[in-house]
Amino acid sequence: MKKTLSEIASFLDGSVSGDGGVVIEQIRGIDEAGPGDLTFVANPKYRKRMGTTEASAILVAKGTACAGKTLLTVADPYAALGRLLDLYYPEEEETAGIHKDATIEAGADVSPEAVVYPGVHVCRGARVDKKAVLYPGVFIGRDASVGEASILYPGVTVYRRCRIGRRVVLHAGVVIGSDGFGFALPGRENRKIPQVGHVQIDDDVEIGANTT
Repeated sequence: MKKTLSEIASFLDGSVSGDGGVVIEQIRGIDEAGPGDLTFVANPKYRKRMGTTEASAILVAKGTACAGKTLLTVADPYAALGRLLDLYYPEEEETAGIHKDATIEAGADVSPEAVVYPGVHVCRGARVDKKAVLYPGVFIGRDASVGEASILYPGVTVYRRCRIGRRVVLHAGVVIGSDGFGFALPGRENRKIPQVGHVQIDDDVEIGANTT
């Protein structure tokens, strides 16, 4: 993608100090950036590097100055960076459908508008809503549910009766609803206490890889 700095400033509701016509091709860190790149200073400790960067322009907070550099000034550089990364590096659209090598048990309710990759297993009574994406190796337990537009990366396990809300992101290896430590009389009988509850993850939550 190529946009002039002035176009980017308009997109971000920012202002340009310097050459607004410079063309920005990508976003890079301050030490790696070169001609055609926009870099950013979201943390004040990096301001000392502004004078030596080879980037065509620098995204900065209001009140920041650097002689001889073209600056794009915004209220919140970090938030603006997030918007720019979405603009320049959009995620590819997934094609809806259930792969023939996925296992969908009888009694499961999987939306035809969901994306279900090979190796996924959805147990009976489970529900997967539209626009949800289940990557290879995902397991959805009996009577569990996955909300609209949630993304479950490879190897995610959702135990029985657990509830995943809308627009939730579970990164690779996340386990939702596994047993906690529940034993009576440790060291003598070590009798396991049944774990009969369930876990609910509300809307717009993101959980990092290999979390339980």
